[in-house]
Amino acid sequence: MKMDRTRIIFIAIIGVTLLGICGALVYGAINSRLQEAEATAVSAPNTTTTTTTNNDTPTVNLDSPDPIWGPNYSADDGLPTYICGADAFGSYFTLQQMQMSGKDIEHGFHLGIIPFFLNDDPAYDVSEEQRTALLAAGKWNCLLTTL
Repeated sequence: MKMDRTRIIFIAIIGVTLLGICGALVYGAINSRLQEAEATAVSAPNTTTTTTTNNDTPTVNLDSPDPIWGPNYSADDGLPTYICGADAFGSYFTLQQMQMSGKDIEHGFHLGIIPFFLNDDPAYDVSEEQRTALLAAGKWNCLLTTL
């Protein structure tokens, strides 16, 4: 039985691909085992370190604008609150529809929206660094941004 050149090339491509996949899997397995071995073998020496403060580190304002709540918001009903920052109409429109229809309360929470740069209101001028810092600090629960 004679195989044509196209079939041989196809089989060679499949073989090289399988070898590449197997090689990557073996490399990943060996690398993870080596990292585990290094983590258990390395011990921390008993040394004392001194730290210096660098006053050049910028600080970020963690004051958040007040969230916009839905019409059925009641702070006294015991439901948890989730605060989401959103930067564009497409981001906050969906959240606003959840509030207005009561889907947030129906699912057991209150949704607060903080839209960025809303109607040129300076209270909602939130820089990108401030948004990220508020999310990292746990003052916001989600951050919806567009590119």
